[in-house]
Amino acid sequence: MPTRPDPAARRAGRDRNAVVQWIGWHLGELACLAVPTVLAVTVWPWFALLTVLVAASWTAHEVRLHRHRRRALTAGRRRPVLTAVPDQNTTTSRGGGQASA
Repeated sequence: MPTRPDPAARRAGRDRNAVVQWIGWHLGELACLAVPTVLAVTVWPWFALLTVLVAASWTAHEVRLHRHRRRALTAGRRRPVLTAVPDQNTTTSRGGGQASA
């Protein structure tokens, strides 16, 4: 009989993949900032403008991504809207209303 894979091992594999992807993307993003910065310092100062443009676009992307994730997470947790109006003649929890017969 074949053995079932360990759920913890599968979860660890997914976590490892997520970490590798995160490092890969962020190394690419940092390289896009570091290369023009080094060029601005060593070759031509106007490469600093490229660094600023890359940093601004990276920041805009991260802000957009954060807002999208926040909207996606809160979309499922919205409270249902109450449509029924409570009857005026029922007893309230404080005992202020009149009981209907």
